[in-house]
Formats: sequence, C-alpha cells, structure tokens
Amino acid sequence: MWKTMKALRNTTRARIVLVVTLLAVLAGVPSLRGDDLRSIVVLREDDLRRTWRNAYPEFGGVSAFTYCMNNQIPITWGAVTSVADGNGSEGLTWEELRQYIDAAGGEVASHSVNHREMSSVEEYINEITASRAAVEAAMGPGYVCRAFLQPGGWTDDANMTTLAKLNNPIGQAIQSTYDYSMAYLGGVWRTGSTPYRYGLTNRYSIDYSSSLTVDGVNRMLDITADCPGTVLVVSCHGVQATGGTKAYEIPANVLKAFVEKVVALRAANKIRLMGLS
Repeated sequence: MWKTMKALRNTTRARIVLVVTLLAVLAGVPSLRGDDLRSIVVLREDDLRRTWRNAYPEFGGVSAFTYCMNNQIPITWGAVTSVADGNGSEGLTWEELRQYIDAAGGEVASHSVNHREMSSVEEYINEITASRAAVEAAMGPGYVCRAFLQPGGWTDDANMTTLAKLNNPIGQAIQSTYDYSMAYLGGVWRTGSTPYRYGLTNRYSIDYSSSLTVDGVNRMLDITADCPGTVLVVSCHGVQATGGTKAYEIPANVLKAFVEKVVALRAANKIRLMGLS
C-alpha cells in the first residue's frame, strides 16, 4: 500500500514537472530558476521607409523617428542595404540608424541588399551574406549584425515557410551567417511562441493592413504584460497620418498609442523593450 502511494506521488510529481516545463518552453521562458519573466516587446520595422521622417501633430510636431527615439523605444530596423546606401533619397540612412541606436538602443538587422526576388540560389545566398557585411561596414567598428529578416517578395526555396526549408542551401546560408532569423513560418499564427531560433514569425502588425485600433493596441499590450515569459514581436513598415489607408504604413494615432502604452508598462516594471536579438 505504502509503495503504491509513493509510486502514485512520484508519477503525479513527474507529470506536474513535465507540464510546467512544457508551458515554460512554449511561453519562451529561458529556464525555471528564477529568471526575469517580465514579458518582452520587440518593435520590428522593415525597409527603412522615409515616412519615418514625416512630422505629425500626434507626435508633438516631430517625426515618428524622433518621437520614438526621444521615448527610448529600441527598434529592430530591417535594413535593405541598397536603400540605406541611397543618401536618404529612398529611406533612412546609415547615419540616421547610428544616431537612433546610440540614443535609444535596438539594432540594425539585415533585410537583404535589394529586397526583390532573385533568379538563382547563388544570388539569394549572396543577398544573405553581402547584406550582413554591408550593415557591419556601414555601422562601424564593433557592430555585429545578428539577425536576418526575410523579405516578403522571396519565393520558392528562399521563402522559409517550413522548418524543413532550413536544410536547403539558402536556409543553411541564413543559419551560418546569422544568430537569428525571422521568416514566414506560421505567418498567420497569432498566439503562442515558436521555440526555433530560425523559425520565429511575426506576432502582430500595427500597419493599417492589420486593422488594429488604439483600443486594440492597448488590449494587446495589457495581455502581453499579464502573461509572464511572453515575447511579443510587433512589425511595421512606414508611418502615415491618422486616417490614412496605405496598407503598409502605421496610422500616427496607432503608433502614438503603442509608444505611450509600452512606455507606461515599462515604467511600471511590467515589460521589457528589446531588439530581436
């Protein structure tokens, strides 16, 4: 009888440990040894769009770039290196990126050289490796480009929609060049966490295309803060006036609500703001 009860207790304990461990892994918790479990919020911007320079009343008459920098919002900037090389005519420049990182933190990640579909495996691999070299050379001594953000226009074997594709030559080039990558694995997922270093997908977008309201932004961030261990990756592209309808630009009022909310949650010690890496 005693042996039976002991075996039952051991079995129950083992099941509890297994369940807790699985929950921790799925939530992105690094370990169960008392680590900081405050949720992490990552703001990811793609393409270095020049509309970040536009001033709007919601930001007190300054640009979104300046507004986020003044509020110490670290951003993972997805750099299309040919855009950053364009002296500001197409989008943000290397000088602006250095200014932002120095003032507010975050990182510059690779988003390829040209952000377009290539015609061969070799060209894709060159985009992967050359863009990291370009980021590091432009950002200056000591800067390491750790993350790769897959361009949306990449197709076939270059579109990392499954983990199996990480075994093809393009996927292997990503893994050998970068510490982390965001692809399109599970691109429609909106909950949970994907515990794969090269398979992380977007969680939410705050571009107009997502139809996310100010109230929705606040609810999303409150839920994130109330779920310890969560890593919420929020993606965006350009910035537009409140009421604008360009699919891949954030309405100014939505971006303002996002910044105000994360600043308040950070001040309350409920979340951490970080770059992707």
